[in-house]
Amino acid sequence: MADSRDGIISRLKIDPAGVAIAFTVWILPIVSIEFIWLQLFTPLPLFYYLVEPGRGRGVNTLAAALLITGLAATASGAATAFFFLVTMMPAGYMLAAGMAANTGPVRTGLGAFIALLLSWWAWSLLYSISNHAGLYQDILTSLDQGLIAAGEAVLVSSELSAEHAAAFETAIERLGDLIPRIMPGLLLVSLLNVVFLNMITGQWLLKRKDPALSSWPPFAEWRLPERMVGVIIAAGIFLLLPGGLLNDTGLNLILIAGTLYFFQGLAVINGLLTRWNAPLWILFLSLIFFQVYGIIFLAVLGLADVWVDFRKKQIESDNDKSEE
Repeated sequence: MADSRDGIISRLKIDPAGVAIAFTVWILPIVSIEFIWLQLFTPLPLFYYLVEPGRGRGVNTLAAALLITGLAATASGAATAFFFLVTMMPAGYMLAAGMAANTGPVRTGLGAFIALLLSWWAWSLLYSISNHAGLYQDILTSLDQGLIAAGEAVLVSSELSAEHAAAFETAIERLGDLIPRIMPGLLLVSLLNVVFLNMITGQWLLKRKDPALSSWPPFAEWRLPERMVGVIIAAGIFLLLPGGLLNDTGLNLILIAGTLYFFQGLAVINGLLTRWNAPLWILFLSLIFFQVYGIIFLAVLGLADVWVDFRKKQIESDNDKSEE
């Protein structure tokens, strides 16, 4: 019986381990809120299994995992969560296609970002039709209600003086006014983070399996196009204008460009740590310790790399040492 089952699996070109891993990554955030963070890695099984075992075997493996996930999600009454999960999968396909075509990480990441943006837009359109309400507006309403509830909880549970309580209420009010202005940027940044996390993790897994599977350079060599600086300049000009649509556009551009240069700053630091043979956990520990200041520092470092080119200096220094 076991031999017969193995023969069927072999003829179908399905990797049982791949099915189990993809199913686990996809089903856990659907059935348990504790694993909701795993939803960020929804594209990862597609990225990995469309490259590692070859496209034919990878497609069959992923199709089997997707079928089992859909059945399990439907049986648990979470069909809507499953369909949302599916909207994130085109990004994984685009990453695998870019890797197979030997397209650089920046262009591949852009393709995955656009695919994810279009699939989420389609999902929001279907949501609006089926619920007779806009998803974007529902998100804003939920955030506003959550912010008000959190503010009230803090005021009730803490013993703030009247002066501090008034200042806190003013801060909550201003934050409530700011969120709708920067919501487009926040949503796009969330897409960028999903794509980036899957690119980094997927490349690491593929190189660990076989360095020949990855056509991308090491993460330490990833670099944004120099013309990206124009986005920062445009954002700065818009921010200098009086409040309005252009001013809000500047805020959103700063969020998006800042995120991209944060990724580049990570690449610069990764190169330095590699050169110094320092463990990568030092970087993550520093980010946790310095929190928002560490994020801003890395974004500034990534932007400064356009002019200073820290990584070129590293290469030149290493070449000088080797010549000696």
